[in-house]
Amino acid sequence: MGTIRKRGDKGKTWEARIARRGHKPLYGYFSTKANAERWIRETESTLEKTGIVQDYSLAKNVLLADVLEQYKNEAAANHRSKKKEFSRINMLKEQLGAYSLFALNDEEVVKYCLQRMDRDGVVSDTIRRELTTLKSAIDHALIEKKILLPANPVVMAKTRLTKRRKLESGVRRDRRPSDDEQTLLFAYPDQDVASLIKWATYSCMRREEIVNMKYEHRRGDMWHIPMSKSGESRNIPLFPELVAVLDTIGPGRTAGPVWPWTHADTLSDRFMHCCTALGIKDLRFHDLRHHGISLLFELRGFDIQAAAMVSGHKQWSTLQRYTHLREQYLRKHTFKPLSGA
Repeated sequence: MGTIRKRGDKGKTWEARIARRGHKPLYGYFSTKANAERWIRETESTLEKTGIVQDYSLAKNVLLADVLEQYKNEAAANHRSKKKEFSRINMLKEQLGAYSLFALNDEEVVKYCLQRMDRDGVVSDTIRRELTTLKSAIDHALIEKKILLPANPVVMAKTRLTKRRKLESGVRRDRRPSDDEQTLLFAYPDQDVASLIKWATYSCMRREEIVNMKYEHRRGDMWHIPMSKSGESRNIPLFPELVAVLDTIGPGRTAGPVWPWTHADTLSDRFMHCCTALGIKDLRFHDLRHHGISLLFELRGFDIQAAAMVSGHKQWSTLQRYTHLREQYLRKHTFKPLSGA
């Protein structure tokens, strides 16, 4: 038989307890006595029928804010892209942190996503990343903290959003610098920034890979990248344009950091300042990587496999979004006579 008692100085919380031989005591906390009585009846009925009942009391007493903070400190802190992950965690804490882990159902997750899209104007790609972070945080609590839940609510929420066509891929960005813009960027008065732009364009390297460059990574006519986004190393060829950059910023150097910057976001900030000074609009630092990969096809005649070795992509389906080939290149190859024709 279950028991009920008031808790707290003001007696606003009712504690329900069920104790049976062979079972760990079960507890539930409710705002009314009627809810506590109903929980006891339903739980005891389940015990009579199955002999087993899951104890979700811990999930009911743990806030999502605490779950997200634990995930941030114990897991996300070790991620290579932890700064962006931290930003998503802070957003989730602000909007959903007051829910208990048990109270956060798929309906609340869907509501949050729709509000983010309608009120804040975020795109589906951003929502997908936030849902991935939320799911990972809850999974961390379930596995590492031994907290029981009927299911991770994010799984059903993603299914519902997908059926409503809210998680479709957004429009892929295809912005590249024009020939005139490239000329302006390469001639920018700040030599370090101009050299950075040239290197980012012709090496097709990511921001994190660039800021971690050291002269010790040079391997003759190749440049070694110890760690990439995929978690693997790779080597890229030192094209003449890249050799010229090294000769400009560090002639004769064989050791130490290549660039004066240590944070990836600093590269984006310097590039944005450069574009503003030159009157170039809607161009991002990452667009240089898109541009450089496309140049591998347009100017160097690389095939897919060779381009993937430079860019670090594992699959053509992923690489395809970066190859924004220009119309003149397509015309050149479309109307070129085949040999023997």
